[in-house]
Amino acid sequence: MRSRSAAALLGVVAALGFLVLGAAPASAHGGATPDVVSVAQTLGLHELTVTMYLPTEGAGPMPVRVVPQGRALDGPLLLRAVPVGAGAPTSEVALAPGSGPGAPSTGTLQIDRPGAWEIVLVASPAVARIPVAIPAPPPTPGWVWAVRVGAVVAAVGAVGAAAVWRRRPRTARGLGAATLVGLTTAVTAGLLSPNEAPPAPTPTGHERHGSGGGAVVLTPDLQPSGDGLVELTLGLTDGATGARVDDLAIHDDALVHLAVVGPGGRLWHVHPVRTAPGRFAVRLPLSDPGRYGVFAELARGGGAHQVARSAFALAGPPTTAPRAAGAGAREVGGMRVDVTVATPVAGRVSRVELVFSENGEPVRDLQSWLGMGGHLLVLGPSAGATDPDPADPATSFAHLHLTDPPVQYGYGPRVAFSYAFPAGGRYQLWAQVQRGWQLVTIPITVDVSPMPAGT
Repeated sequence: MRSRSAAALLGVVAALGFLVLGAAPASAHGGATPDVVSVAQTLGLHELTVTMYLPTEGAGPMPVRVVPQGRALDGPLLLRAVPVGAGAPTSEVALAPGSGPGAPSTGTLQIDRPGAWEIVLVASPAVARIPVAIPAPPPTPGWVWAVRVGAVVAAVGAVGAAAVWRRRPRTARGLGAATLVGLTTAVTAGLLSPNEAPPAPTPTGHERHGSGGGAVVLTPDLQPSGDGLVELTLGLTDGATGARVDDLAIHDDALVHLAVVGPGGRLWHVHPVRTAPGRFAVRLPLSDPGRYGVFAELARGGGAHQVARSAFALAGPPTTAPRAAGAGAREVGGMRVDVTVATPVAGRVSRVELVFSENGEPVRDLQSWLGMGGHLLVLGPSAGATDPDPADPATSFAHLHLTDPPVQYGYGPRVAFSYAFPAGGRYQLWAQVQRGWQLVTIPITVDVSPMPAGT
């Protein structure tokens, strides 16, 4: 009878120990879900969303998914994984182009160490270098060791007690007490584990250039690319130290959100590729003479979101362009868009609402872009309504997102934004949505009344 009781006790203790030991490692590493990094890139003529599924153990396979917007890739896209400071890639894969816009191309890179990496995208002749920090596996927390040691003590005590139960009852009772202590330690440590502070993040290595979160100075440079496009290169330096800025954090699915506003109110909302530390580039079809405003939204690793501003000019006789329509209906991207702007008074919150329809039916298949259901960019007022001047202190710039959270695919027909215009005057707005993997931009002119006296 005692043998059967001891055997039963041993089985129960062993099962408990196995469950505790088996569960502890998964909790220590936060589960099996990998970290996901998604970043938009305007690579050559292509707007791409690159999604990387980082290995959670500091090394291993890293699946990569590339989705084109607007137009499909013209040919294979070469991806390379390069450890920072190594120079040569440790892994390389060619992604075949998908069947069209929205069709993903997938591949897997091999990561052999934690730390700072560059994922290099090559769509000849365009090259992008995306900085990625591969996290090191976290150290095993103390509570995990307590669970493991407690479980081992409990299991050894149970086995010993069962073995000497008949011949040495006193020793068996002592071993049984050790079993209870071990189990108590394991269970208590497991229950108290959520109270342990997470370890400090491991430095990535990308903080070394101009880190600190200060104001960024933006220096544009233009070079003809020979195919009717202009390559716009942006130099980013720290306003206090003059050092190159290479500690940008991915925010809203991009390292840099760039708005270029040309004469006549034409907008390019693009995402320049990083070509070197502190240098970004994008190719644009710029041809209208006049002054262009450049607004770069970014976030530094040690600081908050900021907008770096600059301007450049293209020589030639000035051109005139019709002013964008205000509130009302217009046809854009094969859809009827009804625009209303409620309370366009400075200092008060205004609601900008767009309702989309097609052939008299509501449009319900809009898609999110950059993780947002819609975007609204706001510029004004400036001394010249058609030639924005970022150096003019009266020129304001804002980038808003859809106020109502949509599903990733298939929403509409209503898209709305809320904004408080800072001053009276004429503003240029651009609302942007995505449909059928095509970006649709709706320019809107709004005349804002001055702030009432006494408010």
